[in-house]
Amino acid sequence: MTTAAKARRTLTCGILACLLGLVLVIGVCGCSSGPAPESVVKQFFDAVKQADLETANSLCVVQNTQFPATDTPEWGIVKAFLGRLNYEVVSSETKGSEAVVNVKISTPDFMQVVSRVISQALPLAAAGGSAADAQAMVFQLFADSLKDPNLPMIETPVAIEMTKTGGKWLIAANPDLGPALLGNMNQMDQLFNQGQ
Repeated sequence: MTTAAKARRTLTCGILACLLGLVLVIGVCGCSSGPAPESVVKQFFDAVKQADLETANSLCVVQNTQFPATDTPEWGIVKAFLGRLNYEVVSSETKGSEAVVNVKISTPDFMQVVSRVISQALPLAAAGGSAADAQAMVFQLFADSLKDPNLPMIETPVAIEMTKTGGKWLIAANPDLGPALLGNMNQMDQLFNQGQ
């Protein structure tokens, strides 16, 4: 074999190797659909725990456009509450572009927190003081309650439905997810209507 023939053969083999590598890269990227449904759910809950609502929102089909102010005492309570959230992915099932991820969510029992704060705040409020002092006291009582290692927690199983949109798995709207994340806050009217 002549030197020119050897050079052509080496060049041809090199080009084929590069093309084969390119085909493999395109094949892997083309088949990749981003993170699996379970990973997206974990990203969502990790973002919620960090009170990173923008990231959590970006993982949902229906997205909010307004977020609460983060420079308020109320936000401090929300952040403390969400920081106590725990979750466990129990199972998942994927069928085409639909998936269901079953999660066990554990959050502070919001009704117990409010009940505790009210029972501690009423005697202190009766002692008098300004509205600003009373508000500061309530925020402090909330913060103290949420730091309590013996705080009652609620465990709620939730089936999180997901859909693949634009090659990404997103969490579908779910009426059970909000109440589970908020520790039965949706039942607050029961707390205030107990004496009626």
